[in-house]
Amino acid sequence: MPLEDVLRDPEFIPFVRRWLFEQLTAGLLPSGQAAAVARRIGVVLEAERYAVALFDLPVPDREDTSFSDPAVGAREALLAFFLKYSQYMPVQLAPDLGAVLIKGGADDIPALTDRCVRRVEEEYDRAGVAGWHLAAGGPVSGLEGLPACWEEASRLWALRVVHPGQRIFRPGTERLLDLPERETGPLPDVDPARTDPEVIRAFLETGRREDVSGFAARYLRELGPAMSVRSFRDFATLNVRFAAERFLGGLGVPRERYEERLGPAVGADGDPERLLTRMLTAAVELREQTAAGTRSGTLGAALGYVDGHFAEPDLTLTRTAAAVSVTASYLSALFRKELGRTFTQYVTGRRMELACRLLRTTDRRPGQIAHAVGFRDGRYFSVLFKRTVGCAPSRFRAGQK
Repeated sequence: MPLEDVLRDPEFIPFVRRWLFEQLTAGLLPSGQAAAVARRIGVVLEAERYAVALFDLPVPDREDTSFSDPAVGAREALLAFFLKYSQYMPVQLAPDLGAVLIKGGADDIPALTDRCVRRVEEEYDRAGVAGWHLAAGGPVSGLEGLPACWEEASRLWALRVVHPGQRIFRPGTERLLDLPERETGPLPDVDPARTDPEVIRAFLETGRREDVSGFAARYLRELGPAMSVRSFRDFATLNVRFAAERFLGGLGVPRERYEERLGPAVGADGDPERLLTRMLTAAVELREQTAAGTRSGTLGAALGYVDGHFAEPDLTLTRTAAAVSVTASYLSALFRKELGRTFTQYVTGRRMELACRLLRTTDRRPGQIAHAVGFRDGRYFSVLFKRTVGCAPSRFRAGQK
C-alpha cells in the first residue's frame, strides 16, 4: 500500500508510530522527514530533549481476552494515558513489549520520565500484574541522539534477566571498570554462585540478542576485582563458552556450528566484555534459528489441524495441542508470538470467514450458518459476528446483495 494511503487511514496510525519509532532509534530517518511524517499522524516530534522507556506488556493467561481482563485493562489504560499527552508517543514493539518516546524541554524531561514510570507502576499494581519490568534511558539532545538513548535503554532492559526481582531500571548502572591486569596472585573474594554455569544457561534460555551486551557487562562487573587476574579471567571466559556449548548441545546444535558462528579468532580478543558478547550473541542466534525451525513446523501443523476442524464446536486449544504433540501453554504462546493473536481469535476468524462466504452464497438462515461454522448458540454467533465484522449477519447479507 502506498505511504500516502497508509497515512490517510486511521487504522494504520499505530503501525506508522511504530515504524517512526524504529527508524528514529536506529538513526535511519533524517529529522526533517521524520517530523513531516509525524505531523501527518498528529504527533508533534520537535522538542529540546528526548528519552525512551521500555516496559513489559502483560499477556492475559486466558484464551478469551475480553476487555474485562485486568491485564488487558491495564494495557488499554496505559495507551489511553500516553496518547492523552503530546509529550509521549507510545508504540507496541512486540506482543509483550511496549515503548514510549518521551519529548519535552530540558527541564521537563526528568519529570516526564518519572511520570511515565509512576503511571506504569500504578496501572500494573492496580491490575495485579506480576513480573513486569521497565527500563528508561536518556535524556539526549535532538533526534540524532535517540540511537544512543535507545542503546542505553536496551542495556538497562537486559538487566531484568540478571535481576528479575527488580522492576525498574534507570540510568546510572555502572559498567565494568577497566582493571589492572595481573598474571598471577591471590584472588580477591569471589562469590562462587557468580561463576555457576546455571547463570549462563538461564540467560541463554530467554535472553534476546539486544539483551546480550548488558548481560555481559553485568556478569563481568559482578565478578569484581578478580577479573584483574589473568588466569581467573581466562577461567571465566571458558566457563561461559563451555556453558554455551552445553546449552546448544541440549538443543541438538553441533559444536562445529557454534565454532563456525564465533569465527576463527575468537580467542585473540583481549577485551573480556567484547569476547563474552560475541560468544553469547552467537549462542542466542543459534537458539533462535533452532527455535524458529521448531516453531515453524509446530505452528504449521497446528494451523493445518485448525483449518480442518474449526467448524467443529468442540475444537479447543487443548485438543489442538494434543494433536501436534505440544502442551497447551506452549501452543498458546506460539500463536501470540508468531501470529500476534490468541488461539481463540484465530479460530473465530476462520469461522467468520466461512460464515461470510455462506451468507454471500447460500440462503441459509443465520442460525443454520452458526451451527455450520462451529457455534452451538445462534444468538452468541450473531453477537460475535457483529463485533467481528461490524454488522449483523442479516445486514451483511443485504449489503452483499
